[in-house]
Amino acid sequence: VVEWDAEGKAKGFVPKGVIQTGTNANGKPEYAKNTKAMDPGLYWGNFYSDDNGILTPFLYDASYIKVRELMLSYSVPQKVLGKSKITGASLSVVSRNPFIIHKNVPNVDPDSNYNNGNGQGFEYGSLPSRRSWGINLNMRF
Repeated sequence: VVEWDAEGKAKGFVPKGVIQTGTNANGKPEYAKNTKAMDPGLYWGNFYSDDNGILTPFLYDASYIKVRELMLSYSVPQKVLGKSKITGASLSVVSRNPFIIHKNVPNVDPDSNYNNGNGQGFEYGSLPSRRSWGINLNMRF
């Protein structure tokens, strides 16, 4: 069912695409941008899919580049430690899953997963990977 506004224009979903308007003198088709609104339920209900019934516009290349762990460490020189009982010390700032360099899937973390059974690859209510920051102090006596 398509609703109409006061000016007689159809309300609804205007799909991206083109409409064939005719053919040119060489017999090649001519196209114009689609401006026709339609019932969203009909559009999405009959959306094109592959042979397995999967909606192809929602399939993505799952490759990505992600920084899993980042650590910046400073070793305290022995001369700073002096004659203390400490034989070595280092201070580190650590981050796990700080950022994604590149991904092909929009708006989701590629590591998120709905489940590990038959739902692999689905992003349905799954949580993103945990991101954490910390400080390590390592002292040797």
